[in-house]
Amino acid sequence: MAEKVIAYAKSDGAGTPWDGRRPAGIGNGPQFWEPPPGSPSPPTEPAAATWKTWTLTSNSQFRPPPPPAYNSAEFKTAAQDVVDVKKSLTDDQKRIAKFWEGAQGSVQPAGIALGVAMADVEKAAAAGTTSSRWTVPQSTRAMALLNITMADGGIAVWEAKYFYWYPRPENAIRDSGVDRAWSPHLPTPLFPAYPSGSAGYAGGVEAIMNYLFPDRAADFKARAEEQAVSRIYAGIHWRFDAVSLEGGRRVSALVIDRVKGDRVGRQA
Repeated sequence: MAEKVIAYAKSDGAGTPWDGRRPAGIGNGPQFWEPPPGSPSPPTEPAAATWKTWTLTSNSQFRPPPPPAYNSAEFKTAAQDVVDVKKSLTDDQKRIAKFWEGAQGSVQPAGIALGVAMADVEKAAAAGTTSSRWTVPQSTRAMALLNITMADGGIAVWEAKYFYWYPRPENAIRDSGVDRAWSPHLPTPLFPAYPSGSAGYAGGVEAIMNYLFPDRAADFKARAEEQAVSRIYAGIHWRFDAVSLEGGRRVSALVIDRVKGDRVGRQA
């Protein structure tokens, strides 16, 4: 099985270097993503938008509609919202932002979401009577559903990020004149804003956990919404970037559909 998975991975396009060219129609003005002020860094993993997926029929299958136009009234309202949020951050909001941060060189947002979900899977495998505990195959299946959802969800988000090349709040708030000296609560990631990768992972994990533990849907919804809003508290996303919450859920529906007939839970 490992050999089959590795063979698949060798042909999925991961690791393909970026050729350094932006797509047609994507320039270098303030309406497009640029690295944070003072950073010469290139964007992170643009080629991930082209990687082969497990369940999607197209990497653009769940691409969201365009974000607000730069300097439009909707954009200015969103920019002021990000500025205002930072001014009134509570200690609890700062804690939430830091917990879900996933900074470069550390555990990434998908890994954080997976780690939180793993605690529930591990509990199902350890709690209760011997006959009611999850078996190793059941636990392994749960982790596969979560990881494949996040893999395809991440690729779908990256496809949209590098289709729109939308600027991050740090640059756009300064460039548009909303606040020329503004900076976020946490460091800005080195790739476009729209849509949010963290929200995409959160939505996908929420839906898979609902499928696995249907009696805890309210808990998982709250967890996903916290992960999505944490990026607003951090000052690194716009509120409309969380459109990928629904995108992640739609990816998870494809994954769940693949396993509906796998006989888990039936008598041998």
